Amino acid sequence: MPVYLADSSIWAWANKRSRPDITEKLAERIERDEVATCVPIALEVMHRAETGKQYDELFDGLLKSLRWLDLDERASRRALEVQHALAGSTHGEPGWTPSIWAT
Repeated sequence: MPVYLADSSIWAWANKRSRPDITEKLAERIERDEVATCVPIALEVMHRAETGKQYDELFDGLLKSLRWLDLDERASRRALEVQHALAGSTHGEPGWTPSIWAT
């Protein structure tokens, strides 16, 4: 079964409902236990919380039940390799669909 890492832009789009296709796909993948997160993404996503109570509600509602990926040295190097490979190709291009579709 594939596991997808949803980046902070995916969570923002899903929250605003500006991309119903992404909102739906994210919900489907969460239901199938296919979405993971990690500390750097959680820090970005949770930045919007304005109070401790709101933080708890957002964290419990969005991230708590997801798989959590360890970010060790090997994973960090691989993330930089993938970002480098994407530079100048699809990374940042209009219509580029962020990390939720990558494994």
